Amino acid sequence: MMLLVALVGVLATFAGGQATPAVADQPDPGAASPIADWLDDLIDDIDDAIDDLDDAEATVAGQQGPLTGTDLTIVEADLYATLDIIDRILDPMQYPSLDPPDAGEIDYRVSATTLPKYAEKCVALIQEALREAVHGAADDEYIGSRLKTLEYLITRTSPHSYKSMAGVE
Repeated sequence: MMLLVALVGVLATFAGGQATPAVADQPDPGAASPIADWLDDLIDDIDDAIDDLDDAEATVAGQQGPLTGTDLTIVEADLYATLDIIDRILDPMQYPSLDPPDAGEIDYRVSATTLPKYAEKCVALIQEALREAVHGAADDEYIGSRLKTLEYLITRTSPHSYKSMAGVE
């Protein structure tokens, strides 16, 4: 088919007509744009963080902390995996990252007083970021705010953080 289109274009040129562009020169209607690729990768990263935080929430359910043994190991791995994802998204040298990289502010009004509440708040924040990426306008300020607030809840000073309440060093 492509050879036929090219041949018709050559013949039309010799006949003084307008050549039809070859099929290979036309954009692929199914190809994703760079923005769509970036957004898909951002959604995948946030979705991975949701999996980690859901796992941590299920592990801490009903416990007051600090955790010990396998529960501590699971929650520690999940929190550090989440922090790695957030760090990557907030790092302008990594892909995907927000634009501008410093988009969003920590919402200091978001807090928790128990280990299960920390787990619940963190899951809610990451789900809000995902909802914005999937169904919203992918507002980097909104997403950045959720991610920075989540990071703050996990890492703020002891004894008022998810990590410290869970017993994670």
